[in-house]
Amino acid sequence: MEEILLQNRSKESTRSVNANEISTKIDYVLVYSEPESGKENDEEEKEKAEIREKYEENLKKQGLMVEHVTSDEQENVVFVLIHAPWDVLAKCAEEMMIRVPVSAEHQGTRFKSSSKKRWLKKAKNVLNIFQVQDDSDRKTERPVTAFFSRAKSDCFLIEDRETFFSDIDRSRMTHRLLLSTKYSSEMDDFGISRLLYKGAYTVAYPLHEDLRKENEDGATENERQRLCRNWASFSQWYKYQPLTAVKKYFGTRVAFYFAWLGTYNFMLVIAALVGLWCFVAGLITVRTFTPVKEICDKNNSQLFYMCPLCDKDCSYWTLTKSCDYAKVTHLFDHEGTVFFAVFMSLWATVFLEVWRRRQISLAYEWDMLHFEEEFEPPRPAFVTKAQNKKPNPVTGKLEPYIPFSLRAGKFTCGFMIVSFMVLLVIATLVGVVIYRAAMVAVLSAYPDEDVQQGARIITSLTASVLNLLAITVLGLVYEKIAVALTEWETPRTRTEYHNILTLKLFSFQFVNMYSSLFYIAFFKNSHIIGYPGNYNRIAGGRMEGCDPSGCFIELCIQLAVIMVGKQFINSISKFAVPSLLRWWNGRKSAEKIVHPTQWETDYLLNSEHQLRMFYEYHDMVIQFGFVTMFVAAFPLAPLFALINNILELRIDAINFAVNFRRPIAERAQGIGIWFGILRSMSWFAVLVNSFVIAFTSEFIPREVYKYAYSPDGSLTGYVNNSLSYFNIKDFSKMALPRDPFKNLPYNKSYCRYKEYFDPVEPYDFNRQYFFVLAVRLGFIIIFQYFVFFTVGFLDWLIPDVPRKLEVKIKRENFVARACLTASEAEASRELHAREPHTAGSANSLYMSCENVNRSRNSNVGGSKLSIHRI
Repeated sequence: MEEILLQNRSKESTRSVNANEISTKIDYVLVYSEPESGKENDEEEKEKAEIREKYEENLKKQGLMVEHVTSDEQENVVFVLIHAPWDVLAKCAEEMMIRVPVSAEHQGTRFKSSSKKRWLKKAKNVLNIFQVQDDSDRKTERPVTAFFSRAKSDCFLIEDRETFFSDIDRSRMTHRLLLSTKYSSEMDDFGISRLLYKGAYTVAYPLHEDLRKENEDGATENERQRLCRNWASFSQWYKYQPLTAVKKYFGTRVAFYFAWLGTYNFMLVIAALVGLWCFVAGLITVRTFTPVKEICDKNNSQLFYMCPLCDKDCSYWTLTKSCDYAKVTHLFDHEGTVFFAVFMSLWATVFLEVWRRRQISLAYEWDMLHFEEEFEPPRPAFVTKAQNKKPNPVTGKLEPYIPFSLRAGKFTCGFMIVSFMVLLVIATLVGVVIYRAAMVAVLSAYPDEDVQQGARIITSLTASVLNLLAITVLGLVYEKIAVALTEWETPRTRTEYHNILTLKLFSFQFVNMYSSLFYIAFFKNSHIIGYPGNYNRIAGGRMEGCDPSGCFIELCIQLAVIMVGKQFINSISKFAVPSLLRWWNGRKSAEKIVHPTQWETDYLLNSEHQLRMFYEYHDMVIQFGFVTMFVAAFPLAPLFALINNILELRIDAINFAVNFRRPIAERAQGIGIWFGILRSMSWFAVLVNSFVIAFTSEFIPREVYKYAYSPDGSLTGYVNNSLSYFNIKDFSKMALPRDPFKNLPYNKSYCRYKEYFDPVEPYDFNRQYFFVLAVRLGFIIIFQYFVFFTVGFLDWLIPDVPRKLEVKIKRENFVARACLTASEAEASRELHAREPHTAGSANSLYMSCENVNRSRNSNVGGSKLSIHRI
């Protein structure tokens, strides 16, 4: 009956219907605006109308059913409702290699799990408080699945053709047809993406389920309502996520993101507790810490006469004024810092191993374990632009391909452009540093005394604004460049496209976000800034240096401001702006539309950003870098990250379920290239933390003094030992203060500064400096070897694939092959009975299917799991 209806509708022109006439399932919605009165004859509008007409004719030729719905309440808005019949879906499912459940008689005997121990059952009962208490969200027994085949449709559990394929599979297959359909005879004129860019259609989206429908007893009816109650709610902040329900409604790519975020938050609880303990330890010992007591002792004022911090306008001062600064520094820079840095390096490894095992388990549970690029269909853009064909090494079918030499040339050009943009970010940072030095010199020479006193504040403010503007502008420009480059490189599959684009964008954002921290940690010191009598100058002015207590607390403040402040602003903007826009659009439409349809309701929601999933991962991975790479400077980073992520998870859930249109349910085998990025960052964090402790922290100089220079093995006298002497007569005229008595009655012939130098000209590094340097380098080597050895041991100790899961995978493949073999044998007997000469085609089809089954391997998270015949 559906085929007859489709033929009748394809003969007639697309007509406008009332919403009540729509009886078929709507798989996709396209929206366009009709021209206003008086503009019907406009050339541009005519061209758009012709494009739409040709495109929709080609959609019908593909087998899709197209209906137009006009809304009396929303003027000039036309909704194009698209329905995919069974034949179209079946053909597309076979091409996209979608896995579906096999029939009940082929499910096979299930292995029953052994009875659990009493203590395990009690622990599970205690954890029930964190579980979603809803029968619809409970895990059900997973059916055996296999790749769909029209020739073997009797093998699959087809009770109703209309509901056999899930809504997300239907929308994904329809979206693929929309992407590949041409709208003119030109080679590049195809796909809904280009039509949206041209303005022929304004938006395109799959439908959400209705939030307003309720039964008489008030119980929810659909998956979206259950997600809003059990998941997309701040009241559920302490409960586990219904990941299976998220996967069923949004697809595996979105579900894997929330699964990863949930695992990350769980592991952050442990890191936050240890980091809080480390901070409390510093808080308890701050009053008894000898260097802090010496700096705060007023009797040491004359002993610690310090050199001016800037030229001319800064005068001599005493280190006792840095008492509060020294106390705050000790909260983050003490012996516990080293322990915490080692702990976080190991924590990152355990987290990645835990996630890799969970990722493989979820990939099996969600039928994504066999989703590889060999089975993933090529992108429509790749198929159109590829002029050559060659056999697929897995399936043996002829497929379009682009020669490696051509793609390598494009990748090389793309790499050079990305490198140039990264260097541009570094140049921007250098420019800001130069600006600060030049601006301080100019304002200090200004005749107005108020301007001179506020020179550093004015410089810092204006430099921060310039830096922010540069980062924002470069980020916007680079995003467009990265997308255009990736399209030009023409990746073969959707997964490859996402991986290449992610690598481009993240490499830029990595430098953009961390460059200022690396500058403070490793470059803003005496070796770069200079020392009395030999300051490095830019535009005649001294470069800005750190406090004599070191750059550690400044690194901590910079990290806290960037991490906590940025995440707070992002959380507010990500939740407040979309919620307000949805409320405002709904309020305006409520005045015009009494009973809006679902496509009208979804039309008023926020549009889905093309790079939305990238930025969801990006924010969290950047935070992971803050938590692991510079955690030695800020032990409270995991705690603030956990608090932020608890809110972030529910904000993202509300945005997905309520504030935004329903995204395309894309398939994924895991978190993709982000796992490799996380692994690289965890390794890089070991290097960064070792250098931060060795060169930015005071840990190594204190330990060297305690065991090599202290007469009693304590830190008494450490502050005095760490300060060098400089004769004030050796100051250049530019460096001499205008008012030597501005801060204190100065009557000494010398001043002190932080470094290990000889007290007389030429002020070379003394022996203690080289001793400390050697210990610092030795510490870096020992720290890295210890951590990397332990990390490697843990990596070897924790298997990638749980043993029980491996058995389940082998069992499922055996049952699926038995199902197809039995079906093929029965079909072969029937063919032999009817026409013996036709049996050869059935046998060849079976051999082709068997070859595909034999070639399956699962490559998840860097591990290779071979599936063999049982």
